[in-house]
Amino acid sequence: MRRAIDNRSIFSIAFAIVFLLTPHPVNSQDVEKITLSDVRSDVKGTSVAIFEDHQATMNLAQAVEAYRAGRFDVSEQPRLNRGTTASVFWLRLEVKNPLPSAQTPLLSMSYAELDDVQLYTRDRLGNVLHISRGDSVEQSIGLLRSRLPVFPLALAPLSSQTAYLRIATTSNMNLRLTLWPPGQFQMNEFFLYMVYGLLFGGIATTVLYLLFAARLTQESNTLLLAAYLSSYIVYLCFLNGFPALWLPLAVAPYASTLQTMSMGLLFGLGALFYRRFLQLATYGPRFNRFVGALQWMGFIIVLAPLLPDSLISLLSLLVAGPGPLLTSAYAFYLWYQHRESAAVFAMGWFIAHFASFLSTLRVAGVLPNHDLLLHLPAVGCAAACIFFTWAVARRLAQEQIYAYTDYLTGLANRRSFFHQGDIEFDRARRYGRPLSVLMVDVD
Repeated sequence: MRRAIDNRSIFSIAFAIVFLLTPHPVNSQDVEKITLSDVRSDVKGTSVAIFEDHQATMNLAQAVEAYRAGRFDVSEQPRLNRGTTASVFWLRLEVKNPLPSAQTPLLSMSYAELDDVQLYTRDRLGNVLHISRGDSVEQSIGLLRSRLPVFPLALAPLSSQTAYLRIATTSNMNLRLTLWPPGQFQMNEFFLYMVYGLLFGGIATTVLYLLFAARLTQESNTLLLAAYLSSYIVYLCFLNGFPALWLPLAVAPYASTLQTMSMGLLFGLGALFYRRFLQLATYGPRFNRFVGALQWMGFIIVLAPLLPDSLISLLSLLVAGPGPLLTSAYAFYLWYQHRESAAVFAMGWFIAHFASFLSTLRVAGVLPNHDLLLHLPAVGCAAACIFFTWAVARRLAQEQIYAYTDYLTGLANRRSFFHQGDIEFDRARRYGRPLSVLMVDVD
């Protein structure tokens, strides 16, 4: 009898240990419900169940069955930024309306570069509602065009609504979600459009000034800087999803590819401007070859539609990763060597490309989601515009001094005499005043 009891006790203890160590299926109570409010609310990780479909073959019915079987990740701090991956992700969330009136909130992804986002939920009548968003899919009928994947929800009074999201992308797999009141979402987008509009307007004005200066001075650096800043604007447009508002629907599926091409053009022109402005062919021929390699890597990325994705990913990693760090370090080295105009250039290059480097880490999934990281490339663009234009203007002013003064004595030379003479002659003729010239020979 005692042996039977002992055996039964040992069996019970072993069963308890196995039970505690074995993962259990989860139910809807394991995920916090998202309660609607009258302000924007970022969806917490504890309110989202996540499943990674490595084969990208799962449909809605299979996703529902996987959730019921406890295969979704319901950890307290899930990793919402999954970097670049070929997997498809399924998200499940439940939204609760505590108000006695019907509500129509907006559920948005926080990252514009998502190729295919599918929402599955139910309308107020209980019918299955399927909405498609993204760059590479046909948009659902009746939805306004938006730079972000945004979905309208319809919640009856004092009710809850379950939604499944299927997300696929060749870019950054960013699973961050935000729930908006419609009016606040529109105000936020309007503010963002206004800020980026001011930035683009200021850079466009600078580009026009640089083109005018390039025509007058025949200085190639001003022309290169104008091309570099223009490519920066195009890159920022694609990065923030603005072309989704005005691109023809036939071209919209290629937005992600166009964004990759704009990034390659940006880095290629940036490396070329770096080489020319710092005169690396003269003062650093070895490093000039390295930056030249980065330059051609960037230009090769422009050919993204013709090349394998693996090669484009490798080149993008090299150009946007160690490239900015090494070129920034060498620019500071030239500043330390008191190279002309290197100080201002080094500051602009470091800020712009450090922002690009942090953005690359975010895309790779190393850094977490944050609004500042999403818009950090815009800060880098503004810094590049200010510092590079300042550096070019200083270079032009210095070259003008060299052109109109004697290098040994610092006195005005023959070119300065005739240049100033033309100005004074035109002034005298315009105002009808006499003009005298005094020539003195001093020995």
